[in-house]
Amino acid sequence: MTWLGCLLWGLLALLALALLVPVAVMVQAREGQPPQVRLGWLFLRVRLYPPKPLSPAKEKALREKRRKKELRKYLKRKNKESKRLSKKRKTVSHKGPEGLAEKLSLAVELMEALKGGLGLLVRRFRFYRIYVCLVVAKEDAAQTAIAYGKVNHRIYTAYAAAQSFLNLARPDLRIYPDFQREEGTWELDIRGRIAPVFVLAALASMAWGAVKLLLNNQKEGPPGQAKPPDTSKKHRPQPSMGGNSI
Repeated sequence: MTWLGCLLWGLLALLALALLVPVAVMVQAREGQPPQVRLGWLFLRVRLYPPKPLSPAKEKALREKRRKKELRKYLKRKNKESKRLSKKRKTVSHKGPEGLAEKLSLAVELMEALKGGLGLLVRRFRFYRIYVCLVVAKEDAAQTAIAYGKVNHRIYTAYAAAQSFLNLARPDLRIYPDFQREEGTWELDIRGRIAPVFVLAALASMAWGAVKLLLNNQKEGPPGQAKPPDTSKKHRPQPSMGGNSI
């Protein structure tokens, strides 16, 4: 084997080892602050959110672009309101521990809905750190107790549902009632990892499924088109049920 072949085999071996090194996803957030989403692999660290601050020139151009876009939206909305009079529905924005508990429940429901098509990714993604701290507080003690019960129910119901299909480490769930404050706070730190080889395998599986579906559709023809009759078999004439003719 020449030195070029040895070099290629060495590079392939390094690539295979690199694909087995897990990619880590870290999400950290707390009340009143934007979430921090980071990605880590080998020695690389990438901040996905919030994005890096732009230069003054780019920020000015982006601000001008947003201003024009908002102006177009405003004129379009006013035009619609002038054509038809309709009542505006106010959407209540849930904040605090109750809102976080509801969002976590929705996230679990979404992952459960995706486990069929993305089963390999869902099974292989390991949540190795789950830290959730909720401090429930309302205007009075009665409302605090009711909200504390609802938050407990949502969090532990979502955790019980997630255990059946997610690869979870033992979570650190801390839920406290605070009868001295009027507004609650929350904090979370969720981290997971998956090897890139499983991501590539899942993408290849989905691509192969799409190709098979496309090939089957081409064989069957466009939807709504009648299939041609099967003339491969010869139909023998059946004897008549009546008597013999004289």
